[in-house]
Amino acid sequence: MEIVAGDFPIVTSDDTGLKVLRQWVHKFFRAYAAHATVIRILSQADLVPEEVFGDGLRLFFSIAEAMTTGMTAAAQAAAKHQEHAGLTEEHAVLTSVACLMMLERVNYLISAEVRLPEEEMADRIADIIYAAFGLNLA
Repeated sequence: MEIVAGDFPIVTSDDTGLKVLRQWVHKFFRAYAAHATVIRILSQADLVPEEVFGDGLRLFFSIAEAMTTGMTAAAQAAAKHQEHAGLTEEHAVLTSVACLMMLERVNYLISAEVRLPEEEMADRIADIIYAAFGLNLA
C-alpha cells in the first residue's frame, strides 16, 4: 500500500487525468486483493496491538495525503487557487479521506466475497473521486 500511495498520479481535468486516476484505482484494487486478509485483520482495531494499528492509520493518512496532492496539483500548477473550484485545502483533505474510505470499504466487501463487478466498481469509484474534486469533464 505504501507503493500504491507513492504512485498516486497528478490528475488533470481532462480525459488523461481520468484515465490515470482509473489506472491508480485499479492498482489499489489489485494491491488490496493481494493482501486482503492482512488488511482486514489490521482494520479490526481490537484484534491488533496499538502500535500496529497506529502504523495502519499512518499509512491510511499518507494515502489520503497523496490523493489530496495528486487531485489538486494540476489546478495549482495552472495557477488556479483551489477555492476557485469551491474546494479549500481543508475540504480537499476531507474529500480525500472520504473517497479513500469509500475505496477501502468497497474493497473490503469484495474481499469478504460480496459479489460486485470489480472492474466496473473500480471505474465507478474513480469517476466519483474525479467528480468529488470538481474535475468533471465538460
